[in-house]
Amino acid sequence: MEKKEGILENYLLKDERKNTSKVVSEGTKNAKFAKLDYEVVKYNEEINLSVLKIHLHTGRHHQIRVQLANSRA
Repeated sequence: MEKKEGILENYLLKDERKNTSKVVSEGTKNAKFAKLDYEVVKYNEEINLSVLKIHLHTGRHHQIRVQLANSRA
């Protein structure tokens, strides 16, 4: 991750049939607000791998994975 720390705020929509979640725009029917803070604890440039410390403000379905995959941080 490029930033050393940050806050991610998104709206997530859960698909019960597929057991998946995705980031959607605010106002999407049945979407729920999701917020987390992250801090890069360690970064290995050789293999482009970061170890993150995550603080969840909400506990949504697959929240960490979905928000980080959507992030441009």
